[in-house]
Amino acid sequence: MQMGMQIANGDDKFLRFKINKKGLKVLYVDTEIGRNLMHERFQQIAKNLFWTGSDNFTMISKDESQDDIWANLFEVYKELQPDLIIIDCLYNSTQENDFSKSLNMAKITGNLSKLKTRTKATIFAVHHFVKGQQEKGLCKDRMSGASTLQNWGDLYILRVAPE
Repeated sequence: MQMGMQIANGDDKFLRFKINKKGLKVLYVDTEIGRNLMHERFQQIAKNLFWTGSDNFTMISKDESQDDIWANLFEVYKELQPDLIIIDCLYNSTQENDFSKSLNMAKITGNLSKLKTRTKATIFAVHHFVKGQQEKGLCKDRMSGASTLQNWGDLYILRVAPE
């Protein structure tokens, strides 16, 4: 969320990474924490930034009645035309929950492909590792739905989230 906010804000850097383009519109899609906690996190981040990016930053959150985010995401894209779409988190974007089966993961990659071909947006998607197998360290083979997602994606950034 902070990365998207700083891009929308027109900041020069996120962490130590240079933000090359200004004036980008960002759509942040929450599938995990819900509207209230998402808004609380937004407020916490905004108070630590010189926040002026409200015109370029939009958030939507999956609610309990939605099976998946995809139809709503395409509608919101048509209306807002964001330059960057951040999906946090892929595993919760659909009603499927067993991503060891490639058919289930293919539903997500299929929707990502539609998003990629039907929009001009850059897609940044957060996804999780399977539990266990920590001895393997950070490797893309530990991603949930690994082979299907690996075959689809363009770039992976592996990171351990703080507990």
